[in-house]
Amino acid sequence: MTSPDWVRAIFVRDPVERFVSAYLDRGRDQGFLESKCCIEDNNNNNNNPKTPSIRRQQLLSTTAKLACVQQAMSSPQSFLTVLQQRPTTCGHDPHVRPQSQRMTYKYWRQVNFVGRYQHLERDARALFELLGLWNSPLIQSGWGPHGTERIFSQNATVGRSHGKGARQRTKGLLTEDLRAELREYYREDYRHAILNFTQSSMTTTND
Repeated sequence: MTSPDWVRAIFVRDPVERFVSAYLDRGRDQGFLESKCCIEDNNNNNNNPKTPSIRRQQLLSTTAKLACVQQAMSSPQSFLTVLQQRPTTCGHDPHVRPQSQRMTYKYWRQVNFVGRYQHLERDARALFELLGLWNSPLIQSGWGPHGTERIFSQNATVGRSHGKGARQRTKGLLTEDLRAELREYYREDYRHAILNFTQSSMTTTND
């Protein structure tokens, strides 16, 4: 694990952009909200934390669940509020959970390659070149809708289909106040030395 001969890589995404993508994907998915999000949160009740998940899904009344789902779907601001209110259900989903929580710091220290989602093609190439795999036929072809594209190329859809155009759609979705709230919500990501998010890449919308 600690050998310098190994490459330990991770690809991460600007937290604000990632939140927008999660809202467009999960925050508008009624089935997800009903089954994974708007269920009883052990942080907000006195029930036994060992209660089976199926049982917990039945604890919220139909009226309360519907209100939660409608709130989450109504706007990015409301979706964030639901995440904050339900940290062990909604807030724990891997699409919205802070990336800094993926592992403890002692393991983060072993990561020696950090790629960026917003520069996926460039950083993927850097990783494959580091591994000596860039010229491999498996990398250079076989991807995209017709199986003719290079992995993570601009025309390939692999790894991009769930992005939901978050960067392009942020202007109409986020107010400056909400951006500030999100930077606070994901403050541990922005402060994380390995992730090295110096500031939100979504501060402006012209890139």
